[in-house]
Amino acid sequence: MKWIVAWAAVAALGSTAGAETAKPPVGDGYTATAAFVAAGPGAGKIAVVIAIAEPYHWNAEYPAKLEVDGALPATVEAPQRIVKAKEAGFQVSPQKVTAELPVVVKGARGGEVAMTAKFSICSAELCLMKTAKLKAWAGPR
Repeated sequence: MKWIVAWAAVAALGSTAGAETAKPPVGDGYTATAAFVAAGPGAGKIAVVIAIAEPYHWNAEYPAKLEVDGALPATVEAPQRIVKAKEAGFQVSPQKVTAELPVVVKGARGGEVAMTAKFSICSAELCLMKTAKLKAWAGPR
């Protein structure tokens, strides 16, 4: 948002001579991955890892969450369809966050689970709200 304010100030002056030119960020500022981690017969979790690039860091004030999208396959159950950052399901550091979605796999094959992670990352100048659409195969293939 700071760059918008800077450009508004320049526009009000009518000249760019001597003005500080802040630029909007380039790229997403993060990468997100999802993978199944087995925890015994029929049990496991989907671990979502969000790696945050400098100059950004995790915004602990934002009510981040990981949520299952739509219906699950008949071979997969998620006892908890939403995991919130303020709860025990997120492990947070400034540059890396891991969210864990517990799942139960029924039968010999698992199934694909679609999820959405909603979170915020900040730099010294601004905060960005982000949405990451993810998929992971839960259980054996």
